[in-house]
Amino acid sequence: MHRHLRAGTGLAAAALLAATGCSDAGERHTQGTQGAGLTTYRGAGFTVGHPRGWRPPARRIFPGANFEVVPPGPAGAPPRASLSVFTERDRRPLHRIVDGLVALGRTSADFRLIERRATEVGDRPAYVVRRGYSAAARDGRRVHLRQVDLLVRLSATAVIDVRVVATADRYEADRPSIDAVLRSFRSGTG
Repeated sequence: MHRHLRAGTGLAAAALLAATGCSDAGERHTQGTQGAGLTTYRGAGFTVGHPRGWRPPARRIFPGANFEVVPPGPAGAPPRASLSVFTERDRRPLHRIVDGLVALGRTSADFRLIERRATEVGDRPAYVVRRGYSAAARDGRRVHLRQVDLLVRLSATAVIDVRVVATADRYEADRPSIDAVLRSFRSGTG
């Protein structure tokens, strides 16, 4: 199993519960603009939107992510959401990769599979996986989270994972933005 799939749930929770520190100056991306209040991240062979105003976190959430942003919030407070983009080198069938992601999620407290749907993005096979779970905050209380992964088979050896994690209490209010992010994914450079 690949590095972000192994650590997917725990690190996502940690990101929302404890993001602090110094920023990563190593980002390699270009920005463009698109509709629905989104700004474009241009990856190698794809583009995806993210809400305007979201910025890289003070400290990396997923060390293996190509790109990460969080919404603005009070200084020192954990973000209420995060968006991370990964490129995985994996030849397994996409449904097997999704099986692994779901199996990993089942190890989380209060896991609930909300949606697992095969789809296509342009002419590329893809899956949308929505799940809920809870994690312990620094103060010991349980925080309920929602995670959405859009996994797109970009080539025979590359899978892109666009991951959005949000606190459950904000998820429904943020869902139009989350869905706009998922709809914005395009293979190629345009």
